[in-house]
Amino acid sequence: MNSIEKLIKQQPEDWSLKQEFYKQTDIYELEIKKIYMDSWLFIGHQSEIPNKGDYFVYNLLSECASHALTMPGHTTWMDH
Repeated sequence: MNSIEKLIKQQPEDWSLKQEFYKQTDIYELEIKKIYMDSWLFIGHQSEIPNKGDYFVYNLLSECASHALTMPGHTTWMDH
């Protein structure tokens, strides 16, 4: 049984999570993978970059992406 399964099994029902849930690196990495990196994230709207050449950079944890307006109605994403 891995450490996450062990913690879950030991967790009393209807109680707040034990400190270990917030401190263990493997739990943190699993949360990032399952919550943030497993679906589309809304980070901005085209109206925020109205002019050709406008852009913004978005940072989330260790990921970085830029969103640029290349011509009216067309945007481009770039992962860094």
